[in-house]
Amino acid sequence: MGIIPEHLSHIFEQFYQTNDALQLSQGGLGMGLTLVRAICDLHGGTVDAHSDGPQKGSEFIIRLPVSSAELPAQLSLVEPLMQSTVGKMKILVVDDNRDLAKLMGKLLQMHGFDVRTCFDGISALAEADAFDPEVVILDIGMFDMDGYAVARELRKREEGRACKRILVAVSGYGQRDDIKKAIESGFDRHMVKPINIAELKALLSGAKEEQD
Repeated sequence: MGIIPEHLSHIFEQFYQTNDALQLSQGGLGMGLTLVRAICDLHGGTVDAHSDGPQKGSEFIIRLPVSSAELPAQLSLVEPLMQSTVGKMKILVVDDNRDLAKLMGKLLQMHGFDVRTCFDGISALAEADAFDPEVVILDIGMFDMDGYAVARELRKREEGRACKRILVAVSGYGQRDDIKKAIESGFDRHMVKPINIAELKALLSGAKEEQD
């Protein structure tokens, strides 16, 4: 396989797929390379793609810093803040894309959060009752029970709870109407896929300070 030159500048964009990828019977979401770049950015690295064209193969080069001294300034400032204010915040990640849910869970665990993952709305409600998370990161577009319905039900079950949960909507769409519908359904925040981990951590830090 190879990549047509005009696609090279776009393949790291979310949901971007070449025509060949769309024709595959097991085509993906067009988010794999976006996540690769996001992880590289998180670690202060870069990823680049090279190809001479179709049927000529592709080369992906990842560069990561070898010491913390090479990390971007914004990351070196964010890390101490999160370590000092968040601690073991309990977070429930819900997404019917198992790979995305597991990846998000692992990344958050790496930064000191107590994380559980679920892959459908019904399981998420049961896990929320058992785990009692402070934050729920909830995908909107699930098949069995969409994120809006789950958020409304979570709000109903909060009666008697000492502190209101932070509900974060996650969606591939970020228009004004999408955000408005999320807020009306009980969400506190709306984030567009792929989630920027640094932005999410800053949001969680603010949520922890509000609860304290």
